[in-house]
Amino acid sequence: SDDDENASAITLVGKGIVYDTGGLAIKSRVGMCGMKHDMGGSAGVLGGFMAAVKLRTPRKIRLLMCLAENAIGPKSVRNDDIITQYS
Repeated sequence: SDDDENASAITLVGKGIVYDTGGLAIKSRVGMCGMKHDMGGSAGVLGGFMAAVKLRTPRKIRLLMCLAENAIGPKSVRNDDIITQYS
């Protein structure tokens, strides 16, 4: 039945903020360094999901990932971006 199938299902959940700038880059330059790795939760569960699929795990597995680029607009810059200009 559907109830039995859902009861034995596994859901993998991961947070994947690609570059957490805090929206307005209000964090210090030092505080920003670790933010590049803030997508590790989603990367980890995606890897686990892919492995379970390849192993043909008999249980129903769901993958739920929250993915976002946390910036205030498409022209936003990050604290350690390198900007090249021509004069």
